[in-house]
Amino acid sequence: NRLATPVAATRPLDEIASAKATICGPTPWPGEAGVVQASAKAGDASAAAVGALRTQAEAVLRSLVCPGEPCALLDFPNHGNVGDSAIWLGTRALLERVGARVVYASDCLTLNASTLRTRVGDGPIFLQGGGNLGDLWPQFQRFREHVIETFPDARIILLPQAIHFEDRDNLARARRIFGAHPRLTLLVRDRQSLEIAQSEFSAGA
Repeated sequence: NRLATPVAATRPLDEIASAKATICGPTPWPGEAGVVQASAKAGDASAAAVGALRTQAEAVLRSLVCPGEPCALLDFPNHGNVGDSAIWLGTRALLERVGARVVYASDCLTLNASTLRTRVGDGPIFLQGGGNLGDLWPQFQRFREHVIETFPDARIILLPQAIHFEDRDNLARARRIFGAHPRLTLLVRDRQSLEIAQSEFSAGA
């Protein structure tokens, strides 16, 4: 298995968030030309950072799936966290941009292994990214581990995740399951998670 991480944004996230807050603020009154100009510059920098991240994310995906190749996307966020829904929609858009064909999708409760195998064949299985790799949200981690064990010969890609384990036993179980799969790729979304993955999971960065 292997470990990969997209390159970080060219500006700190707090700066980007501040820039967005400025852009979305109240319309300035007359005489605030300097504020408007600063806001426009911040908007340009924010758009550039987002564009750079999109380019990097596309490059990572192109290395993992071929144009026209069928794939599965699992762990549909069938719950009220709208941030996870946004991640899902962004993932679908990126997969479409690189030419991948999502021919099977499911949430944690509706996975049908036989149907997935029939539709996807030797294509890759992607699991939703987010911030739940670990034991803070155990139902999603258990589903992730179940998929890895159910498809021992498939290419499985864990899309960018934040990693956090409270219990060493849970970490040990994840390490055993991840390490036993020969075609598993783990993507992380922050440097702390990259450090955890490199120290706890056997993979080539």
